[in-house]
Amino acid sequence: MLMAMELGATWNAFVAARVAHEDVRTALEEFLFGLSFEHIRQLRRILWEKGVHAIDRSEISAYLGIDVKTDLHIDSRDFYMQYSVRRDNARVRRRLNYPGPRSTLEDYYMGFVLAQHNGTQFDAVFARSAPPPADAKGTQEG
Repeated sequence: MLMAMELGATWNAFVAARVAHEDVRTALEEFLFGLSFEHIRQLRRILWEKGVHAIDRSEISAYLGIDVKTDLHIDSRDFYMQYSVRRDNARVRRRLNYPGPRSTLEDYYMGFVLAQHNGTQFDAVFARSAPPPADAKGTQEG
């Protein structure tokens, strides 16, 4: 909830428009829970089989049988490390056609933002960096 309030109207529009898509929804879960799609799916199955409806974050490692880092800080290095792992996992899924999100939440969000602007940001950058047409330089061919 706090994240939605901080990010504003564009984030809210993104969530409203794209959260129904399975890839975006699962990428959001990976982002929020700090677990891979595969671990989330495994954890859901284990909890369902045991009849457990909710767990504390500190219990994740015990249920999955692996060491899961749950003490992430607000440090930007931790945040980037999590992003890198999610990005690499998404690339593998895309390349091998495995189930799960094919991009990170950040990729989906940036794609949405750029689509909302319909490429105007890129057009402005290219317009400034591209050489002017020949006739604009004052040279006439012919």
